[in-house]
Amino acid sequence: MGAIDPVRQSIGSLASDARVRSRVYRLFIQMLIASVAWVWIGWWAAAWVLAVQCAERFVEPYWMGRIAPLRAGDARKAEWMTAGLRAFTGALYALSWAPAWAIGGAAAGFFAAAMLCGALINALVYFSHSKIVFAAAIAPPVLAGLAVATLIHGFAGTHYIAAPVLLITLLRSFRAQQDQMALFESLDRTRAARAAAEEASRVKTQFMTVITHELRTPLNAIINYAELLAEDLADRPAAASDASRIGRSGRGLLGLIDNVIDYTLLDCDQLRLCPQPTDLRATVLDVMRAAAPLAAARGNALSLVDCPSGEVLIDRRRLSQCAAALIDNACRFTDRGEVRVQVEILAAPGLLRLHVADTGCGVDQAHHERIFEPFYQVDAGVTRSRDGLGLGLALTRRFARLMGGDVTIQSTPGAGSIFTLTARCEPVSQPSLRVSAAAA
Repeated sequence: MGAIDPVRQSIGSLASDARVRSRVYRLFIQMLIASVAWVWIGWWAAAWVLAVQCAERFVEPYWMGRIAPLRAGDARKAEWMTAGLRAFTGALYALSWAPAWAIGGAAAGFFAAAMLCGALINALVYFSHSKIVFAAAIAPPVLAGLAVATLIHGFAGTHYIAAPVLLITLLRSFRAQQDQMALFESLDRTRAARAAAEEASRVKTQFMTVITHELRTPLNAIINYAELLAEDLADRPAAASDASRIGRSGRGLLGLIDNVIDYTLLDCDQLRLCPQPTDLRATVLDVMRAAAPLAAARGNALSLVDCPSGEVLIDRRRLSQCAAALIDNACRFTDRGEVRVQVEILAAPGLLRLHVADTGCGVDQAHHERIFEPFYQVDAGVTRSRDGLGLGLALTRRFARLMGGDVTIQSTPGAGSIFTLTARCEPVSQPSLRVSAAAA
């Protein structure tokens, strides 16, 4: 047996559930219709309405019970049986108003027209899930109305023009209802996919948090013991140098782990800024001291050209990370050259600018935007000469934009690069005049 449309599988269930949910409402409507029929037409019309509704009430549940076992095994057969049931109950329903229309009179005509509209609206609301069931639901009232009109007024051409127009209108309404249902189903799938993505993001964040803790603990121990060894081996320069190299490698690995965690938090929109009073000059000098060994290893002169003193309100940790990433990148791609750092504050817009200029290999114009993509490296492949994950610049741009700024690059291959970081800040104390200083 071929695959069955899941919508068709639920036709009988949808019709049955709709009837159960609307039982009280339908009972009220039936009593109202019977009362109107009694007043406008006579007691026999009210009795007819109630008799037909009672028959529908007993016949439909019985056959729905017979159809129910077929929903899972043979949905197509269940759909056709549901359509047949709807045609039968629709015919019974038509018998409750067609005679009233046939006897003539304004009251009877209004009553019959109202019942016809009610039957068609009922079909649109409850049976738009299947073309077959919908057609079976609208056929009895439309055919009965056409037959009664023909009996009363004869074979008038207007009747046979109005009937197709009515059918076309019903089909358009049916299509609109199906489109709306498809939209709701699409929204439900979107909500489910979003919930699944959020859950996956939460699990990923939790996993990364656990992994970070498990990695950071032994790494911190390695770094601390390496520093102790370097101190204890001060009288043995070669061994002390090896211990220091272990410490630097451990700190580098710890920085990579922190970058991965920060990227995960940014990707999950769970990273929040913590602005605090920050001494700009001291912060930048601390970053440059940490980068000094790398600069020296590459034979580069690292200098602070200009930086105001005083405090600004900014996230100190993220500013340090951004500055460290830009300076580290400049040192890695410059050999026996210069890396110059300059910081300025524009008080009116409350904007901080940090420039990192180098005399390194430069970046081709084609890569100016791509180098800010996560894990992208210009010198990729197994033969690449520079280490790193390729997250530093990507994180720097994400942090800068989170702080209300951005990172831009001006570069010419073979002539060096200038990276400019901008970020919003608020002066806490008035910056003094800029003073040049060399990195310690």
